[in-house]
Amino acid sequence: VQVIGRVPTSTTLQSSPNPSIAGALVTFSASVSGGTPSGNVVFSEGAATLATVPLAAGVATFSTTALNAGTHIILATYDGDANHLE
Repeated sequence: VQVIGRVPTSTTLQSSPNPSIAGALVTFSASVSGGTPSGNVVFSEGAATLATVPLAAGVATFSTTALNAGTHIILATYDGDANHLE
C-alpha cells in the first residue's frame, strides 16, 4: 500500500496601502506557497466573509473601499484542493 499525502501550504497576506483612510481603496493580496496550489482564498473579518477569490499563479487579490475608520483584522484562508492542505 502506498499512501500519498497532500502538500502542506503556507498563506501570507499583505495590504496596500497600510495605513489607509476610511473609504479609500485598499487591496489585499494573499500568496499561497507549497507546490502549485489551486482553489480559492476566503478573505474575512471576524465571522463575515468579505470575498472568495480564486487563486491565479498562487495569488488571490481582493480590493475594497468599504472599510470604516478603525482597526481591522482581515484574514486570508486558503481552502485547499485535492493535492494541497488548507
